[in-house]
Amino acid sequence: MPLSDSDFNEHIAPVLCDGSELNPQEFKHLAGWNYILMQVAMADHYLKHLRAHERLSDPTDDIFQLNAWFVAFLVTYGKCFASTGSKIVKLEGRDVFRSDSSALKTHERIMHLRNTYAAHSGESGIVRSSNVVKDEGTHITVKHLLTLATPTNEFADFAHALDVLDAHVVGRMNAQLDKLQTKLGKPILIE
Repeated sequence: MPLSDSDFNEHIAPVLCDGSELNPQEFKHLAGWNYILMQVAMADHYLKHLRAHERLSDPTDDIFQLNAWFVAFLVTYGKCFASTGSKIVKLEGRDVFRSDSSALKTHERIMHLRNTYAAHSGESGIVRSSNVVKDEGTHITVKHLLTLATPTNEFADFAHALDVLDAHVVGRMNAQLDKLQTKLGKPILIE
């Protein structure tokens, strides 16, 4: 169920009780950048969990947990570059990573994994579904296998691309804020 206006108003009321204004016209363009910044922060959170992952005693739980963090990272990172609704910014990889060809290559890898593994099914190169079949004479046994090769050796590169993305988003937000400061004639402080 979508967030209703009444639920949203109830949630936001304590923030506005001091006379603050919600989404004033002059600041409307910042909402899209705020959404992107949230995606970057969440992707960073998921990647930190991936990098700090310690094996769980149950192999199935271990694989599922690692996969959950990995898919969450890929999908959340990808939201910054996917088609958007109104008021949400869509970034282009070639613009974000213009000055860092290594990070651009990593970005393309992340998006490939997002598109072929996390968000859609395709040839990601990191998962294989197999059946092991054995004729036992009186019956045939089938074992279903799913082999996942989480690219832990790429996590440092993923973190670098995320750092470049974060710097780009913060830079673009700061540019918007600088324009507003000039227009409004007052410094703007971020809390």
